[in-house]
Amino acid sequence: MTERYFTNPTLESSRQVVIFHCEFSSKRGPRMCRYVRKTDRTLNKQNYPKLFYPEIYILHGGYKDFYPQCPELCVPQNYILMLDPLFEGQLAHWQKVTKQVTADNGQTTVRG
Repeated sequence: MTERYFTNPTLESSRQVVIFHCEFSSKRGPRMCRYVRKTDRTLNKQNYPKLFYPEIYILHGGYKDFYPQCPELCVPQNYILMLDPLFEGQLAHWQKVTKQVTADNGQTTVRG
């Protein structure tokens, strides 16, 4: 992500609004939002308060609250809870992989 969005940011990137979310906007979405803001501040340390992405937000209530209000904006047109019994195995797998994430020289490495 860092390479894609911060290697050659343009003036256009400063005009984009970035909205982070996860199912409830309580863990993954806010964590990624903090990461992007921290990276943006670090890269623009010499140009404070300039940022490549000055407008970043966290979707209040997450996808769980957004989908019932605006399903026409969502693809696919269905929503299944992360805790649905049909996906217990996948959830357990990704929770295990997520716990194995480590930081190496500012880079995120996923093992598993």
